Formats: sequence, C-alpha cells, structure tokens
Amino acid sequence: KKSFWLVNMDDLFKSLNANPSISLLREQKENITDPQLIIDFFLNNDLHTTSDPVIDPESFLYEDYILESTILVQIDEIVDISLPLIKRKDFIVNNSEKKRTLKFLLSDGHFQFAAISKDYLSAFDPRIIPGVKMKILTGTRAKFGVLFLKSDMIEIIGGQSLELKKIRNSRVIYDENKYKNQQNINFENMNQNQ
Repeated sequence: KKSFWLVNMDDLFKSLNANPSISLLREQKENITDPQLIIDFFLNNDLHTTSDPVIDPESFLYEDYILESTILVQIDEIVDISLPLIKRKDFIVNNSEKKRTLKFLLSDGHFQFAAISKDYLSAFDPRIIPGVKMKILTGTRAKFGVLFLKSDMIEIIGGQSLELKKIRNSRVIYDENKYKNQQNINFENMNQNQ
C-alpha cells in the first residue's frame, strides 16, 4: 500500500500529465518532505533529468497523427519564422497577429520534435526562457511529425531549464543589455488572456 505522501505526489504529477522518473521521486522523497517543492524542482529542471520518455518517436513517422493522450513537454526554443533571419537572431517578435508564425522546438527530455502555430499565442515569443513546461492536449494534430499547436489545445505550466539557458547563452553572443527583454512569463491569468 502506498504512503499518503506518494499518493499525493502521484496526484500532483498526474495533474501535470508528467512522467517523472522513479529514481527522481525516491531521491527527492528522501530530501524533501513538501510535495510542492518536488513539483517546483521538477518544473525548474530539464525534463531529460527529471522524466522518463512520454513520446513514441515512431508515431511521428505517419503522414497524419492525432495525439491520443495529453503530454507534458518543455519548450527548448521558439522562432518566429514569419521574420527574416537577421531579425530572428535578435529575438525580435512580429507583432502582426495575422502574419506571425511560430516554430517550436519541443522535447519530452528524450525526443525533440517541431511544432508550428499560426494562432496568435500572446504568451509565446522567441524571448521565452528555455525549458518552460506545457501540456499539449489530446486531439492535437500532427502531419509528418510536426505538431500544429492551437491556443485551445495547450496549457502552459511554467518552469525553466538552467541547462537550456546555458546552451542558449553559449550560442548567442550574449549581451545582457541587448537581451534584457528575455522573459520569465507571468503565468497567472495566462489562459484567460488567450
């Protein structure tokens, strides 16, 4: 029979559609007694470290595919492909709702895949802190391995990945003043604004 602590943790992770690694849970259980602190640890670290895979890469080989269950992924990168390359590298955002097209590089921590959105997703732009976790809901469509994100088929959870932030900073000639616009998204009321 599971202890109350583990049942409570199971419920918390199920609410996120997360697939935490068992070794992570055991390790954290020994060190932390507050389940919320474990969730915070989970959200603020790379899914490669904290999770077991949730995506079957074989499913992305089909011409048309529909997600059969909600999955938790992290955003590794966002690029506004409606802009020329010179503007993309400076994290500039196309503010035109009609022209904006975002390409996402997403991951379950073990498998990276692309997603596209033509919907105007106000909370998303290339300056987002890498590693933000989000749910992609059941019924989301994919074509030849590219997911098509719609505002009513995603839920932002939050978090970050210090590992991904370091990678971004090493690839971009990083000037603190120039890129001070990088955002930690305010997730309060976010779903209400979409």
